[in-house]
Amino acid sequence: MASPRVSVLIPAYNAQDTVGRAIASALNQTYNHIEVIAVNDGSTDGTAGVIEDFPQVRVIHQENRGLNSARNTAAEAASGDLLALLDADDEFHPMKIALQVEILGRAPGISAIFSAPCVIEGGTKLCSPQNVSGRILFETVLHVLGGRKSGRYWKEGSSPSVVMRRELIENVGGFYRLGFVIGERDLWWRALAKGHTLATIELPLYNYYRSEGSLSSRLVAELERDIKYMNVWSSDKEGNDLSVSREMFQAAWVTNMSRCVDRFVKYGDFENMQRAWQLLKEHGKPSLKTRVGVTWPEAARIYVLLRNRMLRAYGARIYARWAREVEKRPERIYDMVHWGDLKGF
Repeated sequence: MASPRVSVLIPAYNAQDTVGRAIASALNQTYNHIEVIAVNDGSTDGTAGVIEDFPQVRVIHQENRGLNSARNTAAEAASGDLLALLDADDEFHPMKIALQVEILGRAPGISAIFSAPCVIEGGTKLCSPQNVSGRILFETVLHVLGGRKSGRYWKEGSSPSVVMRRELIENVGGFYRLGFVIGERDLWWRALAKGHTLATIELPLYNYYRSEGSLSSRLVAELERDIKYMNVWSSDKEGNDLSVSREMFQAAWVTNMSRCVDRFVKYGDFENMQRAWQLLKEHGKPSLKTRVGVTWPEAARIYVLLRNRMLRAYGARIYARWAREVEKRPERIYDMVHWGDLKGF
C-alpha cells in the first residue's frame, strides 16, 4: 500500500526569529511523503522573507486574521491524507511523522495521534518519566468527562504534537468555528463529541520552547474565554452531538483553572492569581491544593521553586538518556512503542 501523504501546516505571524527553525524541522523528517504549507498571517516583520528562503515550502500570504483562520487556509490548500500541525516557534523530532504515520496505519480507529513534548527552558531539554514510557493512551469524550486524568497533551496547546486524518477536520467543520478565539481545544472537544478517538504516544517527539515571561498575560484572558465557551458549547447541538452538558465541561475547566492559579503562585504573579481565583470561586469549586496556594502564596511559591529545581535536574537527565539511545540507533524509537496497546483499534 502506498504511503499516505502528510501536509505540515505552519501558521506564522511575526515569527521571523523562529519560523525558519520550525520549517527546517518539517523538511528534515525521515518520512519522505511530506508537503509543507506555511501561511504568513499578515506579518509586519521579516517572516515572509524567511519563509520564502525555503523553495520546497508552499507559501500563502493573507491579511492578519488569527491563528485558526491561518490553519484553515493551510488545510484548504493541503493535498495530504494526513495533516500535521506545527507552530512557528516549535520544532519536530526527525522521526516524529514517520512514527505517528505508522501508528495511524496500524490503528484505523484512531482519528488523531499526539505525542509528548520535550520542554526547552533556557536551552535545557526536559521531559518526565511518563513521557518516555512508549505507551499509547486513548481518549474518548466519556473518558475525559468521566473524571479520568487524561488528555494531558491535547488540552494544553498541543498543536505541534498532532498528526490527524483529514476526515476529522472535514467532519467537525474546520479549526475556526466560534466568534471568539478559543484555540485548538474547541477542535478536540468537537472531535470527541462526534465520536472520534484521540490517542497519545508517550515519547518526546517535538520541542516546545517555553517562555514564562509571556505566560501570565495570556492565561486569565484564556480562562475568561473558557467561561464563554462553556455556555456556547452546552447550547451547540450541531457541534455537540452527544449533548455534553455545561456541568460536564465545567468539571474539566475547573481542573485547568486550578492549574493556572498554581502557576501564578509559582511565578509570584499575585494580581493575576487573584483574578483567576475569583473566576474559579464563581464558576467552580477550588481544590484544597489551590486554596492552600492562594492562602499562603509565599510558602507555596518556595515549595514549588524547590520542587521545580529538583524536577528540572531530573527531567534533563531523563531526556539526555532517551536522546542517547535514539541517536545511537534511530530505529530504536520503534522498539520503545507499546504496539500491543493498539489491539482493537
